[in-house]
Amino acid sequence: DILDLDGAEPAWRMFEPSAVGSPYQRLAWTRAYAASELGRNEQVQVLLLRNAIGHPVLVLPVTVASRMGLRIASGVGGRHANHLLPLVAPDAPPLEADELRRLLVEAGRRLELDLYAFNHVPRHWDGRPVALSALGSPSADDAYAARLDLDPDPEATLRRILSRTAHRKLRKKRNALRQLGEVRYVVADSAELAAEILHSFFQQKAERFRMQGTRDPFTAAAADFINRAATEDLAEGHPALEVSGLLVDGRVVAAFGGAVHGGRFSAMINSFDPDFARYSPGDQIAWEVIAHCCRVNRRVFDFGAGDGLYKRRFCQEVEELTDVVLPVTTAGHLAKLAADGALAARRHVKRSKRLMGALRTVRRVRARMSG
Repeated sequence: DILDLDGAEPAWRMFEPSAVGSPYQRLAWTRAYAASELGRNEQVQVLLLRNAIGHPVLVLPVTVASRMGLRIASGVGGRHANHLLPLVAPDAPPLEADELRRLLVEAGRRLELDLYAFNHVPRHWDGRPVALSALGSPSADDAYAARLDLDPDPEATLRRILSRTAHRKLRKKRNALRQLGEVRYVVADSAELAAEILHSFFQQKAERFRMQGTRDPFTAAAADFINRAATEDLAEGHPALEVSGLLVDGRVVAAFGGAVHGGRFSAMINSFDPDFARYSPGDQIAWEVIAHCCRVNRRVFDFGAGDGLYKRRFCQEVEELTDVVLPVTTAGHLAKLAADGALAARRHVKRSKRLMGALRTVRRVRARMSG
């Protein structure tokens, strides 16, 4: 079936709690995006595959939009989503890649697509191969902390992932932070608190990107989506984005947010106040989030796509990702050739310390020149 969001919702809502997949294919995530300024020029379509008795076995939401003269289907959320894979029934036999390709091309023709463009498709998810990844090429980014398995006891998890020296430094900085005022870690349980934390996040992130000379991806439209994801369905206890903050005397010195599904927390946003940088607030809130996940019996924590020193402090595993460009028309095939070349170049730069160092230097110089 190819359905719009309203048509897919009844089957999707019943299927989702038991389905295997990432938080970025949840109904709440998709609804927040579709209602936001970020998604207003895109059409959400849901590919729903049923078994012989009519029960859903696969749900894949996509956004359809015209870009550069092509009609393209992409993952919901764009670059704000760390993973893309269909929600699948845990007991369904896995689809072969060739069969999935056939189904997608058939659906693409019905939707009058030129191509599918999917980023960050994992090779495996919860120990299961992801058939969609076999249709792609390695991404420029890998996802760090593919499976940071969590113990119910936060301290046991901390001892396992941090050395004694790192553990001691973290506690020392927390004690130093307490000298400045009352320190609290909070998980947003109201729209007002979520909005307060996110307001600080956007300010901190804008300053960070300015200093780096990097374009800020958190436009007003993106902020609208993130605010919706954090506040809609919050009263029911399962928002698309769970937001938390580290506060000193009520001031948000670090913010963190992630998407949750199936016992897995997938980090999506984080920031810290540069005035408190000496206390490593980014590391401190990361640990608080991991500890919270342990306490509420989540099984897995991941830091999402891309490298980062703060990520490697907590976990060493890397999840291999692919980017899938699947053409449907002749124009789509031509576009895939260009996309493959651009991906290869981006992957080469991101995996070269020398080239990435040069790029960061150029960005810093540009930032200083722009004031």
